[in-house]
Amino acid sequence: MERSFANLSDENLDFFKKKILEIYYDSNNIIKRTISNLINTFIRLGGIDLWPELLEFLINNLNFEANYETVMETIQIIIEDSGAYIEDKNINVKLFFINFF
Repeated sequence: MERSFANLSDENLDFFKKKILEIYYDSNNIIKRTISNLINTFIRLGGIDLWPELLEFLINNLNFEANYETVMETIQIIIEDSGAYIEDKNINVKLFFINFF
């Protein structure tokens, strides 16, 4: 994914996002971790601007006990790997959590 990300068409990016969100609910923990890493790679390479609805999707999924751990892991990975990007874009992740809780 990293080598070819810049060459992906909008159609391919949309397909990727759709399929990632569909499989996000898989019960297999290995698949869930892989999905979290793929989401992180997408954000790290393309930025949240290419997937603005992702944070809302993650926050909404905190309501489901089965997804809670995966969502928190995904958010943690994104913040760890893309913290500088998030700060540069002035994305207030805390605001999302405050509104949730």
